[in-house]
Amino acid sequence: MNSIEIEISSLRGEISEQLESNSTANEGKEKVLEAKVEDLSDRLRLGMNKLQTAIGDINGGGGGATGQTVSLDEAEAMYAEDIEGVKEKVAAQAAELEEKITELRNEVRRQDEVIEGKIKMVSSTIED
Repeated sequence: MNSIEIEISSLRGEISEQLESNSTANEGKEKVLEAKVEDLSDRLRLGMNKLQTAIGDINGGGGGATGQTVSLDEAEAMYAEDIEGVKEKVAAQAAELEEKITELRNEVRRQDEVIEGKIKMVSSTIED
């Protein structure tokens, strides 16, 4: 009877571990997707600003401020290239760390269950 209880306890632990692992993986994927959406939103805003500036330059006849606007656009483009994907990379790294932490917790939980199982077996043999 004790071996059945140990197996049931082990199976419960494995199922719990799988659920927690899947949950953590899904949360990580969600964070990465949110970061991608934020990056795309930032790119869209930058593109809209560039478009509005270009329309203003065309409608304004390309006055003296055109050179200054172009350099501002170039600076914005360089900045956008520098930060492109940073949020996504950080979210992916955070998700990876969370997965490792979950794996370590699960390993500790498994070891605890094995120790508890051995203690139960030893105590049951002592009682017999």
